[in-house]
Order: sequence, then structure tokens, then C-alpha cells
Amino acid sequence: MVRVLFFKTFSVACATTHIKNCFPGQIFIQEGFNHQGGGFMMGGAERHLWFNDNFDSGCLILDTGCRMKRCTDITSSGNKNRFSIRTNVINAEEVKIIKVADAAIYPDSGKVEIQEDAVMTQLVNTNIIANTSTREHNFYNASVKILGRKQYIGSGTYDYVDRTGSHQEIVFSSISVDTSGNTAGTGKISDSAGFMLSPEVAFTGDVNLEAPVKEMTFTGAFKPLVDCGNLGSNWVKFSARVNPDNVKLPVSDPIKNRSSEKLLLGLAYSNTENIIYPAFFTPRRSFSDTIMISATGMMEYQIPASTYKVGVVDTTGNFSSSTPHVSLNTFNCMMRSEGKINLGFNSGPLLMESHGTMDYYILPDSTSLRLALIYDFPFEEGVLEKIRTQMTSTNLAGIQLFNTPFNFVFNELTPEKERDKLKSEIETVGRFRKFPETLIKTLIIADVKMSYDTLTRSFISNGPIGIGSIKDGMVNRYLNGRIEMSRKRNGDEFTIYLEISPNDWYFFNYRNNVMQFISSDIDLNDMIREAQLNNNELKRIGKLWRGYRYTLSTDRKKRDFIRKFEVGEE
Repeated sequence: MVRVLFFKTFSVACATTHIKNCFPGQIFIQEGFNHQGGGFMMGGAERHLWFNDNFDSGCLILDTGCRMKRCTDITSSGNKNRFSIRTNVINAEEVKIIKVADAAIYPDSGKVEIQEDAVMTQLVNTNIIANTSTREHNFYNASVKILGRKQYIGSGTYDYVDRTGSHQEIVFSSISVDTSGNTAGTGKISDSAGFMLSPEVAFTGDVNLEAPVKEMTFTGAFKPLVDCGNLGSNWVKFSARVNPDNVKLPVSDPIKNRSSEKLLLGLAYSNTENIIYPAFFTPRRSFSDTIMISATGMMEYQIPASTYKVGVVDTTGNFSSSTPHVSLNTFNCMMRSEGKINLGFNSGPLLMESHGTMDYYILPDSTSLRLALIYDFPFEEGVLEKIRTQMTSTNLAGIQLFNTPFNFVFNELTPEKERDKLKSEIETVGRFRKFPETLIKTLIIADVKMSYDTLTRSFISNGPIGIGSIKDGMVNRYLNGRIEMSRKRNGDEFTIYLEISPNDWYFFNYRNNVMQFISSDIDLNDMIREAQLNNNELKRIGKLWRGYRYTLSTDRKKRDFIRKFEVGEE
């Protein structure tokens, strides 16, 4: 085996004791050269210098300035290597490997030519493995120019292998050694290449490789592929390292396309058409449209569920339960949004929040919601306490709170460090030992199913209504009833009808800063009448919300509300 070592440039006097009678192009055999088996020979008309298989130390080559150079380590087999005194050229054959910096370079023909001044001719159709320790990256069909023991430049082709084992070519126009001595490469993928990060996600842009790192960095834009009616998607700007076996891509806030135009991922409400529509990495139809829910963070494709999912990922690598998620099932074309949902109402001083799940079926065009609703408004405290007592003292179906949308409210309003303890209290004794201040609201509905009616521009409940809490006390009961929240030109309207039994009910209606209430319980109605005449109560309400008041409603208003749904159900 022949090993030819070229040393890093440094000046040396030709008359030193180490190198005697030197001349440009001279080969000097280092100490340690094994003379057994023939050493080296000079002869023939071409005056070549041959090295035999026992040579295992190296040599120095002097350039025209009488400087020694070391450029790399060449390993070959056989004894077909020769040095031409006439041309100052070394020709090596059957070269198996050349080690440069962190890489191993494999010449295709096995032939290497080293010219005067230790200049190695460019290698073509070679393989490069980088680095020699991890052997993670392999370039082929590479063109390489070796510049020294720690430097080379070139270009080559690289196979990107996705989770299915499919191979796709990436042409790296630049391969070199960075300042840390590691191989680095840059390539570009055009739109027309049809390149796929995974079978579900296309990519266009730049690719950067660092040999010590398994994952390459992709900078450009990705595009999820969907086939759900007229639901389209845009190219989404991003830059990240990508694991081909498990592609997860960052979705920035705000989301932008390649032209830096803002995109939406989620559900929106058109204030001009009065419809709900999905947006899957597409712009809002109109700037005036209300964004009901959107998500950013990380996108992954969940194979068993055939679903794209986007949301914030926590430290465990799972999607956070306290931030919004948006997913699209490519099998049934359903978009699901989870988290805090903006229903787009102008509730004035009435605090109304909705949290939960919103399902939009693209085929057909329909929306269903399962929500927890927070209503917070000043009201007669004694009435609220009595309503809570009546509900909890009646044999009604209970709620498993943390299997309902209440869990979204809980995660939103309670400190993370207290959640496990608070959950344990509910699950063991059915109440909080000390009611969390952040959950003290006039009414928290823990679980209700709703749908949107485009004709009446209303969200309407369907089925039982789970009452979570009233003020600082748990209820945890399902009641019959109806909730309607309507958009109206002269003031949005909120109506809540709750029924313990057909003869025991409560009716709330809010519009234009006035909360109306009536009940089947005459005592509760009397308490409202008295409160209207109580100056202290009026002052208390005025300090809390200026211009707001509550008053007694009419039985007819309650009957009209119930009747319109009875007609619709017949």
C-alpha cells in the first residue's frame, strides 16, 4: 500500500541538514521508510520514481520556491504509482480513498494526478462521505478540487430519503470545508422539481448541509397537499432543520407566503356574507372578516389519522393543551379547531368567552361546535346563590368536567403549577377546597353543543347544557335548555334558558346593556324587583359597569323564545 503525504507549506532552507541537495520537484523520503522489499528505484527513459507496497511513511514534495507542502493523505493499493522527474508529476493508480478535512473522497477511476507545486488535478464522478466519524452524508457524481490537507471544494448530488424510503436528488452546487474544518454544502430546489419533504408536503428553496448534523436545513417554503373541494393552500415561508423520518415544520406568527403576504390557518367569519369559512394557509377573503380561531407553532402530518395538525409544542414534544390547535383531516375533509374561539359578537359590558372545539365540514359546508362558555356580568348575588343551590340539590346528570370543553377554560385561567392539585380535588371530592379566584365568573357553562344558522345569523345550542359553576360554587350538572347568540344590526343578543324541569326554569336575555331575567320561582322574581328599588345595589352596579342594568323580564318573552324552537323542531 502506498501513502503519499504532502505537508503544510512552510519555508525551509535548501542547505539544511534535513534536506540536502534539494531541487524543485524533488521527492524526499522521511525517516521510517521501510527499505525492505526494494525501497525506491529510479530508472527508465522517463526517469520515473516508483514506490513499492512496503512504503508506509510518506514523502515531502518541494515546490519551485523550495517549500514543503502537505495537502492530504492518499491511500492506494498496488505498485503502479510513479513520479516523473521530467514533468514533476505524480501519477497514482488504484487510489481507494483520499482523506481531506473531515471527509473521505473516493475517486471513481482510482487514478490521481498530482502536478508541480503539489497541485492535484480535479476529480470527477467521485463519492464524498462526510464526515468520516458519523458517515451521515454521501454525495455522488461529485466534481472535487482538493486544495490541501484540510480544504477542498466541489459540487455533487445527494439523495434525500423520506420516511417511505423514497429517494429524491438534490444537486449541491457548492461543497466545501467551513472554518471549523467541517464539510458544508448548499443546494437549490426549484418549484418545477416537484420535491417532497414527505409524501404530503412539497418544498422549494435552498438546502444547507453541515456534516456533523444529521438533519439538513431547508430555507424557502413548504406546501401541504390537500384534495378537499376548493380548499387550497399556499407556499408557506419557513427555515428549519428537517428530519426526513418525522417531518415537523415551524409555522411562524404571522404566517406568510413567499411574497410575505399574511396567511391564515383556521376558521373565519365573513361579516359581509354572514358565513363561516375555512382557511388552510390562505389569505382572509376580506380584511374585515373576523378570525374565529387560528394556530401557529409546529406542523406535522399524523399518519394514522390522515391529518395535518398545527399548534404550539411543549417541552415534552406534545401539542400544548393551553394554546389553540388546528387540524385538517384529508380523508373526510374536516377542519377541527381547538382552543379559545372568537364568535365575533359585540357583547358590550357583558364578558362572554367561548372555548372548545369547532368542526367545519368542507364537504358539505357545515359547522358544529362543542363549547365551554363564560358569562360574567353584575347581577343580584342572592338570586345567583339560590339558583346554584336549587341546581345542586336536584337529582340531575353529573358532568365529568375534564372530559368536556371546560378543560380548555381551566387551562386558560388557572396557573400551570396548580392544575394537578385542583384537578385532583374535583375528581376526589367534586369541588375545589378553595375556589380559584380566576374561575369566579357569574356563569360558566362547561359543555354545550352548538351549530350556526346562516339565516338567523345565530349560534344555537342542541341537547343538554352542562353548568360548571355559578360565581364561586360548583354545579357540575346537565340541564335541559336552549342558548341562542344572535348577530343583530342594532345590538347583538344573548339568550339563555335553563330548565331543571318543565316547571322549574330560569330565563336570561341580554341586549343593549340590559340583562332581563325571569324564573318559575316567584321568590327569585321578587328579589329582582326589590333590587331595582335598592339604591345601594344600583350604585354597586353603576360602579361596576356604567350604563348597565338588570331588570325583570316577562313570561311572554320567555314563551316566545321557547316557541320558535318548538316550531322549528316539528
